[in-house]
Amino acid sequence: MLALSQKWAAWLVSQPETGMGYWLATIHLVDGRKFERTIIDSGYITKVGESRKIPFEEADIARIIVESGQR
Repeated sequence: MLALSQKWAAWLVSQPETGMGYWLATIHLVDGRKFERTIIDSGYITKVGESRKIPFEEADIARIIVESGQR
């Protein structure tokens, strides 16, 4: 799990939730990589795709795009 700071937490609460207390998002990193189907639950990144291993740090995140709903 990766805890997100207040910077991202404040932004996330302004976004519609995908489900009760969580968001499905695409994470864009400063180096250009992106990680789709990322689960953010209660301020923590808990899953990237099917993996619970988080392959980046918060400092690497350039933006978070919340999906409009589940696929």
